[in-house]
Amino acid sequence: MPLIEATPDELVLMWTQEEVRVICARPADLEDHPDLAMRVRGAFGRMLALAGPPVGHRHDPFDRPPPFPALFGTQDEDATRPFTIDVDVLADIVQVDLRLFGSAAFWVDQCRDALLAALAGGISIKAGSRHRQPLQPLDCLMRRVCAELPPRSVGAVNLACVTPVAVRAGHALLSAPPALLYAAVTRARRLARWLDVKLVADWTALRQACEQAHVVQDRLLPYRAVRSSQRQRDRRIPVSGLLGEFSVEGALTPLAPFLMLAAQTHIGSHAALGMGRVRPALYP
Repeated sequence: MPLIEATPDELVLMWTQEEVRVICARPADLEDHPDLAMRVRGAFGRMLALAGPPVGHRHDPFDRPPPFPALFGTQDEDATRPFTIDVDVLADIVQVDLRLFGSAAFWVDQCRDALLAALAGGISIKAGSRHRQPLQPLDCLMRRVCAELPPRSVGAVNLACVTPVAVRAGHALLSAPPALLYAAVTRARRLARWLDVKLVADWTALRQACEQAHVVQDRLLPYRAVRSSQRQRDRRIPVSGLLGEFSVEGALTPLAPFLMLAAQTHIGSHAALGMGRVRPALYP
């Protein structure tokens, strides 16, 4: 299918995502840790790998694959995974949000079933622990959501990193605020294909807008942890990124569409792993 050329502002108008929200009872000894979403995503992936073809025994004229290879790709493939998972611990409940972007919504029913099975089957409720405890689902909501429109003029931005943000150049972890701003551009550009869109923009001007932004406040701190991968026989994998927040000022209006989407799509490496969750606040 040919891609439609669209500007960043047009992409926001065309943007759709399917959301699955699951409310669970909070276990008494659950740790509200920055890598909680990673643990849920791992359990979700294991359950999704068991799912069969999307239309069961019926013939699919479009020959679409099962959801796991479609959404996750292969282990060695540098694919743009068109989903995110957020986990919020709110008093005595745990709220889990799964978002599927663009055409990935085709697999939403199987993803919902896999997420419910993953939570009921148990996740690690303590950082670094391999002991898993079920999260009892209390309610489940599904909805289709459009993107929020960006403001017409942006002169200041505050970006809070809720889960570890890892923006890399090769093996190097970038910590400068301009690099994190441009990561929002990169993420939207790659996801646009899941909406059958080829994003058209002045990429040089966008990068310059990021680099020329004046850093007013930088409270980013390094984060390091270790996670276990059942897919790789409980291999211990180091996780690194940045937590905290920063504020910048400048001619930031061209970045507004990307930053509005970043609140939904995450930014940086391993965005579909639960990393890279940000809360942007845009000011005139």
